Amino acid sequence: MTKNSKDISIVIVAIHSLSILITLFLATSFFPSRAYCSEPGTDESPATEGYFGLFHAAPDTTFRQGVVVTFILPGGPADRAGLLEGDVIFEINGKKTDDKTFSASVSETKPGEEVSVTVMRAGEKITIPLIAGEFAIEFQPKGFDRHYIEMKSLGTYIVMLPPDYGASKKKYPLCVILHGMGSSEVYHGRLADQFGREGVIYIAPRYPYAYPETFYEDQMEGWSAYPSYDLKDDDPYYPVIDSLSAGWIFACAADAKKRYRVSGDKVFIIGHSQGAGFAIICAALHPERVGSYFAYAPFVPDYYITGDMLNGLKKNKVKVYLAHGTRDNVLDIENSKRAEKAMKEAGIDCTFRIFDTEHMFAKEIVAFAREWLALEVRPPAADR
Repeated sequence: MTKNSKDISIVIVAIHSLSILITLFLATSFFPSRAYCSEPGTDESPATEGYFGLFHAAPDTTFRQGVVVTFILPGGPADRAGLLEGDVIFEINGKKTDDKTFSASVSETKPGEEVSVTVMRAGEKITIPLIAGEFAIEFQPKGFDRHYIEMKSLGTYIVMLPPDYGASKKKYPLCVILHGMGSSEVYHGRLADQFGREGVIYIAPRYPYAYPETFYEDQMEGWSAYPSYDLKDDDPYYPVIDSLSAGWIFACAADAKKRYRVSGDKVFIIGHSQGAGFAIICAALHPERVGSYFAYAPFVPDYYITGDMLNGLKKNKVKVYLAHGTRDNVLDIENSKRAEKAMKEAGIDCTFRIFDTEHMFAKEIVAFAREWLALEVRPPAADR
């Protein structure tokens, strides 16, 4: 390698490193400056391109045209238009589309624009009008308040109140929604609308560490309970982070109890992916504070399903609900199977269901979560 080529390599590395530092600075500087945090009542993100609210894949059949709809966001644009999972979309506004061009075609639409989507359904050609949504709006709950409380620096969570909260003097159970790694409190907070806002106060904390890949690659907010630098699997720092993050989650709950009419001393936790893991961790570390938790697609550290941790759940009668998808390619279903086995052997009240789903909150998981809310979260509120 010549001296000039070495110099060029050094410059490239320096530029790349600088870009990452800038990204991290923008992502993390929100703590003192509230960057990426607007005031309550305003949209959380800038305007985006058109959004259909569906996942797609190339058809795995001899009919190679178009894309097959694999998942539809409940309440999203495709759902509102009447599209169904399994539909094969092969035209948008009369122009043919396929797996290579579909995303670009969707991006070219504007929020609020009506487009004609032609699908093949059960051998029949159907044209459906669809009004494109806006990603930043579709993926946040309808109407929420944001509060700031002190961590090591300024942290945030959002709260979604029941529809009758303003006109009522009742108290409501508190349900904590925990988001996955690289997601956000707003993205997963939208689940409150799907679960049903009646009779429950929901809060969704934001994890303290920026997740650079989401900011850098997708230009979207993404947060994690763990810092972005590489930690080995047996790093002793993990239990420290777990304890701090669990403490932060309960601090958000405590703050919400000061601000709102919350019933009972215990909270209920529902988490997805990393959030599911922290539902398990929070209950293991502080079982006296948790009435029940729902963990979907969790990573389960062995330490939290052994010995004293399980005894604490049993002693405090914490009811556990686990769910996992057979097609989850992010976290192995064996995580949940191992947790269920340990809990059943320890005599803990544990309900575990397996679904033919991927890693996302599919409609089957939402239905199971609604069942959990009806059985474990809302009834205790009436008794207290």
